[in-house]
Amino acid sequence: KSMSVFSKQKIKDFFIYGLGQAINIVSPLLILPYIIFMCGEEGLGKVGVGMSLALILSGIIDYGSYINGVKDISINRTDKKILEFHFKSIYLSKFILFLGVFLFFILLVCFVPFFEQDKRLYFYSFFIVVGQFINPIWFFQGIENFKLISFINVTSKVIYIFLVFTLLHETSDYIYVNLFLGLGAIIGNVIGLIWLIKKYSFSIT
Repeated sequence: KSMSVFSKQKIKDFFIYGLGQAINIVSPLLILPYIIFMCGEEGLGKVGVGMSLALILSGIIDYGSYINGVKDISINRTDKKILEFHFKSIYLSKFILFLGVFLFFILLVCFVPFFEQDKRLYFYSFFIVVGQFINPIWFFQGIENFKLISFINVTSKVIYIFLVFTLLHETSDYIYVNLFLGLGAIIGNVIGLIWLIKKYSFSIT
């Protein structure tokens, strides 16, 4: 009986998690034709360069949180003190990496001609990096809270899609696409982070 319940829970978690991932896959298919229609292929190409840069920088900030972080949270999920220790230490390391990445980014955009000529696009793209810095999904993976993972994914992508279809009107508006993606991620991740801090009564000092 316990095995049956266990299996049902796993199947339920799979579908809930799958919903969030499906939104991640479907959202570009909805967005891309509209971006090409409004901003042209050149605008889409520039958006892609900004997004690629943001994803590389995000990968640096995420160092350790999706490997050691998930493992440590999973092993100690019932011990609030240890959870709080890992929560704080990982966010502290992410913050230090974020400062280093931000300094590198400023130098890159201000002094490399290729990036300097489309400065606003790249500065707006950095909002994606900010969203990834806030991202608490690594913690939710450790405690296997798939509902909140899906909630964050769906919320951030719905905001992104809404902003693109509502505020993208001209060819030159391509510079805002990554800003909209970043804002969606920031809002979704902040909601998840607030829930997490309140749920476990973590101190943020």
